Amino acid sequence: MERTHSKIGIASFILAVVSVLGIIGSAIGASVLAAGFANDPAFLNGVEAGVLPEGMGGFLAVIGLMFLFILTALVGAVLGLVGLFQKERLKLFSILGLVFNSLVVLFVMVIMIIGMLAAPALPGTFQ
Repeated sequence: MERTHSKIGIASFILAVVSVLGIIGSAIGASVLAAGFANDPAFLNGVEAGVLPEGMGGFLAVIGLMFLFILTALVGAVLGLVGLFQKERLKLFSILGLVFNSLVVLFVMVIMIIGMLAAPALPGTFQ
């Protein structure tokens, strides 16, 4: 009997591709929206407490999408791991899915840590 590729492994690989493209798109969208805030004098001068600045809802939606794609990468990594333990199946897509999904999650974690370390302390917080 000829061995075939694991369908779970193929799903893992597809989720890796979707995650990478989604995170790149989300990052571009967030950057464009953040650049718009940087050029808006009303945003730079401060806003009323409890009121979201105009356009902030779209920015938060893009950030939410980014977290959705991170979750997609985590699911893909689990599927890649499950695909590795299937008997009588080729493991190529399981390995690729596991590696790429893990790299996506690791990359996002590193970027978040760098962002937290580079951000100035907010007034009224521990420094």
